[in-house]
Amino acid sequence: MKRIALAILTTSIIALGVISVLMIPGYMEINKVTPFAYSNTNVGYVKYTLILYDNTLLKGNVISTKSDLGPFGIIYANGRIYVADSGSDTISVINSTTNHVIGNITVKGHPFSLLYDPSNGYIYVTSPLHLLFVINPSTGEVIHNISLFPPPVLDSMAYDPSNGYIYVISCTVVFPLFVINSSTNKVIHEIELGKFPHFVSPLSILYDPSNGYLYVTNYRNTVLVINTSTDKVIANISVGQYPLSLAYDPSNGYVYVTDAMSNTISVINSNNTVVANISVGKWPSSIVYDPSNGYIYVIDTKSNMVSVIDPSTNQVIANITVGKGPSDIVYDPNNGYMYVTNCLSGSISIIATEQATHTSLPLYIMISLIIAAAAVIVVSVVLIKKRQS
Repeated sequence: MKRIALAILTTSIIALGVISVLMIPGYMEINKVTPFAYSNTNVGYVKYTLILYDNTLLKGNVISTKSDLGPFGIIYANGRIYVADSGSDTISVINSTTNHVIGNITVKGHPFSLLYDPSNGYIYVTSPLHLLFVINPSTGEVIHNISLFPPPVLDSMAYDPSNGYIYVISCTVVFPLFVINSSTNKVIHEIELGKFPHFVSPLSILYDPSNGYLYVTNYRNTVLVINTSTDKVIANISVGQYPLSLAYDPSNGYVYVTDAMSNTISVINSNNTVVANISVGKWPSSIVYDPSNGYIYVIDTKSNMVSVIDPSTNQVIANITVGKGPSDIVYDPNNGYMYVTNCLSGSISIIATEQATHTSLPLYIMISLIIAAAAVIVVSVVLIKKRQS
């Protein structure tokens, strides 16, 4: 009897120790996913964190203390992830199979945003300077510098596959929308977005494949719709405060707009009407559609998290904690991961949307197990004392 009780006691202590370890934050690739971490397992979790300055890949969500590179814009192109290191003069090239940096492309002028042109295979890079850099990924070299006049502060870009043109915006009110022929890499004309006193300060641009129009966010809380066949603004849609970025959802044909100052997402239907406003975290900036699960992922920069939206209900179904100062996000069709640039922690959060192989147990189950283990220990001690007496 004594041996049995001792065996029960020993087993209970070991079980209690294992359960306690399971509860340690960060153990077994645990990542903060709220509020539906257990009812909706394919929304995503940070599987890896890539620290850029020393090319270290760590499991789970890790906050780096060194942020010199200041990663900002990010794109996917031909099995590679390209990151604009705004704090330096480089583009980091990541092999998404190994999730390690395999090279750096020098770009003089603090690269900001990136665009891949599938028609010529080149990557276009904006910077605070008035130059637009053209990179050949196969050689890893800058092959063109496109000079724009008057010298603007370049911001976002969009590619139109119907005409092969690249549209470049400047966040300064006095500059137009520049149109570049990617076969010659020259500016062919400009599109005027506004006139005095109705100046336009564009912040982001999106091509809508369903209608062939361009959608341009304006700091005056509107989204402009441009018909590229006439180069005219055909609609002006009122949205939330300070619209920053846009994403297109092919499953419903809607355009999703991040309203940074109102902490909302404006949902625009095919009739250019706002049909929903979704509350998210603080300062929603970048946004992307995930074709593998049909969800919308939103960067909440000041909340250091990614909000996940179900377009079928237009509701936030989860929030994923990432690094500090998340800035941009991209989907990799090869591995199904989301890559998030964390500008203030100099890292890339790699989000997997498949169910984690090892996950923590829900809190109520762990508490129940601890109570059960404690009860077994108490009973075992009582039996031992009775046996000894």
